[in-house]
Amino acid sequence: MKIVLIGTLGSRRTEYFLKAAQELEVKVSFLDWRRLPADKELEGSIIKLDPMPFKDSDIMALDQLISQYRSQLARLSLVTGVKFLNEPESIWAVLNKASCKKKLEEHHVAATKMLSEKIGSLKELQEKMEDRRMTGVFVKPVFGSGAAGVVAYQRRKDRTGDFLQLAYTSAFLENGSLTNTKQLRRLEDRKEIEEILRQVIAGGAMAEQWAPKAEYQGMKYDLRAVWQFGEIQFLVARRSKGPITNLQLNNCALKVKELGLSEETMESIRRVCSQAMRLYPGLSMAGIDILLDKQGRNPKVIEMNGQGDLIYQDIFNENRIYKQQIKWMAGQKM
Repeated sequence: MKIVLIGTLGSRRTEYFLKAAQELEVKVSFLDWRRLPADKELEGSIIKLDPMPFKDSDIMALDQLISQYRSQLARLSLVTGVKFLNEPESIWAVLNKASCKKKLEEHHVAATKMLSEKIGSLKELQEKMEDRRMTGVFVKPVFGSGAAGVVAYQRRKDRTGDFLQLAYTSAFLENGSLTNTKQLRRLEDRKEIEEILRQVIAGGAMAEQWAPKAEYQGMKYDLRAVWQFGEIQFLVARRSKGPITNLQLNNCALKVKELGLSEETMESIRRVCSQAMRLYPGLSMAGIDILLDKQGRNPKVIEMNGQGDLIYQDIFNENRIYKQQIKWMAGQKM
């Protein structure tokens, strides 16, 4: 079968996947999402699907992209005579953060606790927080990645009985529109916080409990594991001064070995990743975000990403993740 990469021309993903193929002397054909050929031309291929491009900073424009992406994935899932590194329907299944989290919970995979699959309004969110006695939650667009539209939100009563509010987000209100940035900001102004939350919720959002993260040298961290072909291929710690650790926000990456995690914890991380992946047999690979408690133990899945394999600490060094994918797609020994 011929190997095909469907992605975005000029992206780091495309550049380093093709570079890996060149070093392995394996032929890979590249197709751009914006110019896909007729289905018949794809027959006889084994295909890797990278994300569709999203260059608009307007978070509300994400809905249109998600709709287009859903249509493309649905179309590709019907093509006959092809094989995928990750099945289109499985990519879509984990892209939906709420349904993915619900599935993890139903199958007793350790995961951060969901407050609501879908929030109807800011008032509903605040009432549910009070009912569940949660003072902090993460509000996330149901679809999306890279921390776009994510708000870490705290709401608690002071001594007078008034509510104090605090939020961390990379979203920014500009002329009434919600813009995505690469800078994590701390917000204390109630009106600004609530307007950002209203817009995120209006676009379709879920909420989960704000669980304390482990710390290293005064910074909070979680882990990104790249699981493929039955094992963790790469594991990196993501550090931040705030609660949102995505590396797209110019946070600090750290080699996991520097954390000094016990072998018991490392084995627990492997086990929870394996349990999560077994729920999605159509995925050969996924990026899995893992939370450890403040003692650096008890791993829980934060979320999964069926296209979460772009790790700069790997592509700028061994480029092992992409090389292993190409070997698998080519039927070579890994």
